[in-house]
Amino acid sequence: MNNIKFFAAAICLVLMNSFALAQQNSSLNENTFAIINGKSIPTALIDFLAGPDPLQGPQLNQLARRLLANIAVAQKAEEIGLDKKENVEYELDLNRTQILARAYIEDYLTANPVTSEQVESRYAEFTAQAAGQFEYRSRHILVENEDFANDLLQQADGDVDKFAELAVEHSIDTGSGANGGLLDWTTADTFVPEFTQALQSLAPGEFTPEAIETQFGWHLIYLDERREIQIPELDDEQRQRVTEALRAERIQIEFDRILSESDVELSDAIQL
Repeated sequence: MNNIKFFAAAICLVLMNSFALAQQNSSLNENTFAIINGKSIPTALIDFLAGPDPLQGPQLNQLARRLLANIAVAQKAEEIGLDKKENVEYELDLNRTQILARAYIEDYLTANPVTSEQVESRYAEFTAQAAGQFEYRSRHILVENEDFANDLLQQADGDVDKFAELAVEHSIDTGSGANGGLLDWTTADTFVPEFTQALQSLAPGEFTPEAIETQFGWHLIYLDERREIQIPELDDEQRQRVTEALRAERIQIEFDRILSESDVELSDAIQL
């Protein structure tokens, strides 16, 4: 029995010494939290994935295990050549492109922030444009054929409830059709010009006298209500909305500028 205990203790000592030697020879340090198949994984990567609140204990271990498992699987995929498959190459390249574009946007907006003065100026422009303008609550039925549209108009016979039933049954605009053709409160410029002109010509409670053609098909329109646009106060919520709108505009302008300055050759099938 004593010999067995001694032998077991000796094995433990050898293993401990081997582990200590491995630690001494390892590249692990405060900047590297793991090495997997010769690839060093920086501690900063774990910090990045963890976010602003540092993780500890089981949560940190779970995150590390998930990360290392993904890296190991990715390494295996590269080992068997999956990274050379056409669709995988496209996806990898697209992901890299999107990440770099996002990084550029963040850097650009940091260098060119939207100011309070710009927010207030844009809000003043909006209120000036909206003054005296109307928003509309309406219903419509969209079909592909003019004769069928006018037949539905006759079936409705001035009854909005019947009109709503026909919208559910026949409208190819399934979004509004499922709700009786309802187009809830919105400004007229939301629609294509032909629809807008017809809508603005109606008084509340009126139907278009005949079907209206647009690029989408043939419309029957009923105007439920009309009211002046309600202009919200420039509170924190509205400031945020205006700020986001200005940021989006700046991003689009910057993207267009960079693209226009780039050397681009296009096939005949593509037009920008």
